[in-house]
Amino acid sequence: FPYTTLFRSMKAVNDSGASLVYEYKNLHGIAIRPSAKTNIQDAIAYFQKVNGVLSVEQDRLMKLQ
Repeated sequence: FPYTTLFRSMKAVNDSGASLVYEYKNLHGIAIRPSAKTNIQDAIAYFQKVNGVLSVEQDRLMKLQ
């Protein structure tokens, strides 16, 4: 992550009450857990508006065939 993007992302995580689950250093991404009182769709909408955030995806399981 460029420092400013990481700073904005972490500030948004803290401001929203979410918690950092994992930092993907090779992918320049983070995984977060929204607070228990936050609706997942509201959390996605919030983080999509953070300057420097390129993509927000809900966690999901994928099955290899």
